Amino acid sequence: MKKQIPFALVWTRAALAMTTLFVALFHFKWACGFIACTIPIAVVTDFLDGFLARKFGSSTERLRRLDSQIDLFYWSSLLIALMLCLPDANDLFWPWIALSILAEASLYIVSFVRFGKEPCTHALLSKSWCLVLAVALFHSFVIGKTDWLPFAFIFGYLSQIDVLIILIMLPKWQKDIPSAYHAFLIRKGITIKRHQLFNG
Repeated sequence: MKKQIPFALVWTRAALAMTTLFVALFHFKWACGFIACTIPIAVVTDFLDGFLARKFGSSTERLRRLDSQIDLFYWSSLLIALMLCLPDANDLFWPWIALSILAEASLYIVSFVRFGKEPCTHALLSKSWCLVLAVALFHSFVIGKTDWLPFAFIFGYLSQIDVLIILIMLPKWQKDIPSAYHAFLIRKGITIKRHQLFNG
């Protein structure tokens, strides 16, 4: 039973994403405050699902791939909700968001071309980007300003470059690669060490 807890945590983020889109789409007066409250919950579940999966011995490829897909769905939903709740930010942030979408699409293209499946690196920079983006979006929903988001997007581009290098370096598809440096070591045939707290 406990092995199903990580799956439940992953699907919790999917439910938060759909709820976020719903309240933003209908412009409820309390939408911004509600969405802001969901962000810490999503961050905690994102940390716990991987940690508990490793602890309970259920850190499978299926779970990690599902985790990556739901993460992408959640953060995309949050950005859509932001533009629905703060329409004035649309014109300003479309270029940032478009570039981020193109960069993310390139990662999927490279991964499918090379390995026949989507990326699942869970790199440390990507994990850090989730925290940076969470703080910036929380600030935006609470304060109603988006002045922290450019920094978050720039940080995100750096994390996407890191993942791109990982995908190019890896000789075969693998999950939970901490950084491009670790991918380089794997390519050289060197066994890497993974931190139990962050990678399986």
